[in-house]
Parts: sequence; structure tokens; C-alpha cells
Amino acid sequence: MKNELLYCGALTLGALIATPVFATTAATLSDFGGIEEPEVIYHVSSNSFTNDSFVNITDEGGGIFKMYLRFSTSQWDGDRTTTSTDRQRAEVKVLGDRQAPGETYEYASTWRTDPAMTVGDRFCHITQVKAYDGNDTSDPLVATTLYPAGVAKAEKDSHDDSGLIGVRTFSWTPNTWTKVVNRLKTSSSDGTADGALSTSVNGDSFTGVANTPMYRATATQYQPKWGLYRGVDVNQTFGNDYMEHSAVSAIKGTSSPTVSAPSFSPAGGTYTSSQNVTITSSTSGASIRYTLDGSTPSETAGTIYSSPVNITSTKTLKAIAYQSGSTDSSVTSATYTITVAPPPTVNFEAESLTYTASGATASVQTDTNSSGGKWIELAGNSTGDNISFAIPSVVAGTYQVKMEWKGNNSRGILQLSVDGKNVGGTLDQYSAAQSYPTTTFGTVTFASAGTHTIKLTVTGKNSSSSSYQLSADKFTLAGQ
Repeated sequence: MKNELLYCGALTLGALIATPVFATTAATLSDFGGIEEPEVIYHVSSNSFTNDSFVNITDEGGGIFKMYLRFSTSQWDGDRTTTSTDRQRAEVKVLGDRQAPGETYEYASTWRTDPAMTVGDRFCHITQVKAYDGNDTSDPLVATTLYPAGVAKAEKDSHDDSGLIGVRTFSWTPNTWTKVVNRLKTSSSDGTADGALSTSVNGDSFTGVANTPMYRATATQYQPKWGLYRGVDVNQTFGNDYMEHSAVSAIKGTSSPTVSAPSFSPAGGTYTSSQNVTITSSTSGASIRYTLDGSTPSETAGTIYSSPVNITSTKTLKAIAYQSGSTDSSVTSATYTITVAPPPTVNFEAESLTYTASGATASVQTDTNSSGGKWIELAGNSTGDNISFAIPSVVAGTYQVKMEWKGNNSRGILQLSVDGKNVGGTLDQYSAAQSYPTTTFGTVTFASAGTHTIKLTVTGKNSSSSSYQLSADKFTLAGQ
């Protein structure tokens, strides 16, 4: 006779479970809530079905279950008792309580195909999660699917039946045992994108998607399936095949430990200086990745943490900890607001500074209208003549560079530079009458305290000017 089991119901099973977290591993076929045998054979030539008593699903002992499907281009095993001609099925279903909305379950099995197994151009599911009730008339909510060329995928669909989408791709080889665990968190309610699906293959870390819709409209329960379920037609080239599943289990909750979330020292907050942030996880041996650009780190995204993170301006630091065989930690996020006080504004009378002239002579001039009553003249004769001023004891920081100067009809055009880098554009100091303006050239940043050099270089002269002379009265570094 065909194998037939009836699910005893959540009420009966629930009475045997004292805590809301359980793990159920199938030891015999009777542990499953249902067995879906192909009970008919489809005959192509007559386009008809006949009843069949062949036992496709067998208990091989030791918790190993074989699902066998027969196929030829003239006839093939069908799908239970249905008259569907385009698919065949040998599956077991339900192990323990069915999954409710908002719950997390892990569905696992270690499986292998027969040595000659090939996959055609139709679907080939070896595990599924389907809605027990509600709208579930198309693709499964979750499937482990085999593809040609040794490709396998953990896939998800959702409420809109838009089709299965791969969330984890891995390889498979005929007659080779492969352990796959699908961790499914169903959405808490219809229309809510708080579900998740992640997959571990042969004990590696769970990877997948989170914050995604994982529900079927109006469904109140979901159930797993393990077996061999594939699409067929006369164009397929495979033959009789089997799938073996062992260590089949359903776990409410998670089986693997979760890595401890990273912690930051010092904690996020507002600081008046740059911060070196140490990132740690209490999980021994865990690796850490972090980001400072607002993106979310993962096992493959972000900078691998190896030393304290130097934060010099306002940034949001995000970090994740991970370890093989464990569930990735949650992402820790903190904002560091750096409000560095601007350096003080400092003024330097040009005549009081140490200066060096090149290509022309420089001298101190007296003028009661000048700052401090004196100013420096470079008696320039041609382009390239220059004068350098040593600006002493400037603390680190960012400054706006200003210069007071005396205009006249013998002035040239200059370029100001600080420590060898031009700041701002050229300045034409020509004036038909004497003038005493102040020019703002731009900003400079000094990484460390010390003496810096301001250089004025003749670059030309106004056509109305009689010479290439330059003037400097007072320099101001305005802290920013």
C-alpha cells in the first residue's frame, strides 16, 4: 500500500511541548505529519492516468528517507492523485508545530541525489515551505531548488506570487551529501516587510535577506516539505531519479549562536576633538567590519577592523561582528559629532616679522595711515621677484588668510602662497592714489603647530603702473 499519514494537529503536539522553543528531528517516516506519494501514472500516448501502488517514499533506516521518481518520455509518476501532467512529486511534510506569522524556524536536512541525477529546464525543488491555509496557489514561500550545471539556490517568493528569487546560491554534486539549513522568519502580519530568509550550507555562516515581505495573504500557518518535486514534459532528458534526505529537522528559534554585537569605546556623542574608537565583541574570535559612509556593513562589506578607528569629523560609525558557524550580530551604530573649537585669530605686523627678499630689495617704510605706522616694501623690478615672511608659533587648525597692504601707482601684481601652495587668485596692488585695503585670499589648514611661510611673488603689473613694487602691511590668520 501507499504510505499514508495524517497530521495529529498542533493542539495534540502542543500538549507535549513545555516551552515555546523546540527542536524536532525525524527518526522514522511516522514522525512526519504527512507523506505525499505519487498515486497515479501518466500515460502520454493516451493522455490518461492509471492508479499505481509502487512505494516511492521509503525509510532507509538511521533517519534517512528516499524519495524515488520514475520518468520516461512515454509515462511518468504523477503528482499525488491529481491530474496534473506537468509535474511529479514525492515529498514528506510537517515536522512538529506549523510555523505561525512572526515566528522564526530553521528547516534542515542533509541530502544527496542519485549518482546519475540531472536537472532539466523545469523546476526541481528538494525542500519547500508552503502556507497551510490562506492564499498559496502558486510558488512556495521558500524553496531549495536544483538547477543544471551543479547550481542550487535558496529562493523566496512572497504575497504577490511574483516568482521565486534566489537569496543564496551554492553548488551541488550528484551522490554527494550536502547540509542545507533555511532559517525563515515569517512576516508578523499581512503587508509587513519584517520577514527574513537566510541559509547555511555545510555549516557555514547564514546569509540571505532581511526586512522583506515573507507571507501569504491571510495565511495563519506555514509548513515545511522535504523530497523531490519537479516539472516534467516529453522534452526532458532525465530518467528515474531519487533524492535521499537525512538529519531532517525543524527548529523553532535558531540552532546556532548569535555573535555578540560590537561595542564602541568611547561611545557615540559630541566631542571637541577627534576620537580613536575601539570596537570589540564579547564573542571570542569574532571578526568585525565597519563603515563610516552611512552604508550597512556585512561579512563582505565594510572595512575589516584591525585597530582603533580615528574619527576627525562628524561621522556615523556602524559595525557588525561575525564568525563561521554562527549567526551574524546585529549592526551597532553610533554618531560621533566632532565640534572642534576654531583656533584663535592671530595678527602679524609685516615689519615685525623675519623676512627674506629675492630678486629685489625690501625695506621698512613709515606711514601713519598704515597699521602700526609702518609697512614693508619690495622694490620689485620684474616678474619673479618675491619676499617671504616667517609666521611663527601658529597652532594647528584652519585659518582664513588676510593681508592689509598699501596701494599706489607703482605697484605690481602678486600671487600669495602659504608653505609653497598658492592661496586665492592674483592681487593687483595698483591704485591711482594711495589706498589701504585688506584682501582675503582664502583658507589654509595646518596639521600641526609651528612656523609657516607666507610668500608674495611678482607675477606682472597693471598697464597703468610705473613699476613692480609690492607692499605688505599686516597679515591676519582668522581661525575658522
